[in-house]
Parts: sequence; structure tokens; C-alpha cells
Amino acid sequence: MIPIESLIPENIALLQLINQLAVVSPTSRAIFLTGTQYADKILIGVLFLYLCYTLYNSSQKEKFSLATRHISNIAWLIGAVGIGLVIKEILQKTFAVPRPFLVPELQIEALYYYAGFNSFPSAHAMIFTIISGMLWKISRPLSVFSLILTIYICVSRVAVGIHYPFDILVGSIIGLVIVRGCNKVLSYKE
Repeated sequence: MIPIESLIPENIALLQLINQLAVVSPTSRAIFLTGTQYADKILIGVLFLYLCYTLYNSSQKEKFSLATRHISNIAWLIGAVGIGLVIKEILQKTFAVPRPFLVPELQIEALYYYAGFNSFPSAHAMIFTIISGMLWKISRPLSVFSLILTIYICVSRVAVGIHYPFDILVGSIIGLVIVRGCNKVLSYKE
């Protein structure tokens, strides 16, 4: 386990600032708790509806081609997320950074308790960055919507005391690197 003294002071200061903003009122608490508990599910639901909508509104001739393309994109997305989760597991076992709400010295108000000890890197930041990045070639408006929701999810997870800002940053960078690698492979295949 990494001692609390070895965490970057700016990382802790930013965590405490965001947490203080989250706990100032019942409204801010509700906003950040919603981001932590439901925004990821909303994003997955919107993606599912998008897939159904595009298949439903295509002609019979286009349906097979579109379905094949969707299946291919979903397979790449699952592979990219799988690679990210392996990297996350390795980093979590290597660094073992406790979640902020488990560290009394930080003096933050935990708004949500999350199973699991390790917070570094953030799997949510990584996964939803991958989704947003992979969507860019499929639907730019959907990608932008996904990115906005991803930022909301990430800030919410810091605000409620589940992650440090650095966890989110590293998770997002891992996601971007994986998206870049997948896009290189996909453009090479074309």
C-alpha cells in the first residue's frame, strides 16, 4: 500500500476542493451522486438506443451491412476495454492506492462508499474515454455527448470521494492511448 504522504499534494488539494464543492448543498450532493451512480448507465442506454435506431431506420438492403459494421465496432470496443482492464489490474496491484474515503487523514466527506480498496487508475475514466473515442468515427454528435457524460462521471467520482483527480487523469490517458492504438490498427486494415 502506498503511504498517504507519497501522494502528490496538488492531487489531494484538488480532491478536497472538489469534495467541498460537492457537499455544500443537498442539490450539489444529488448532482454528484447521480453522476456517480447513474450517468454510466444512462450512457450505455443511449448507445443501445442509437444502435436500435440506426438498424430500425435503415432499408432492408442496408440492414445487413449496418449490422455487420455495428458488430465489428462492438467487438473492437470490447477488445479495447478488455486491454484497458488488464492494464488497470496490473497498475492497481503494483501501486495499491487506497480510495480517498478510506483515508481519514484526508478529511473529506464521503458521499458514496464503493467496493474495492484500490482507486488508481480509474476504470470508469478509462472505459468511458475508450467509448467516447471509439464513437468518434461512428457518430461525432454521439461521441461528443459521450465525452460530456464521461467528464460528468469522472468529476462526480472525485467529488463523492471514490477517486483522486490523478486516478481520473491516468485512467483517461490509458483510454486515449488504447483508442489511438485501435484507430491505428483499424486504419491499417482499411
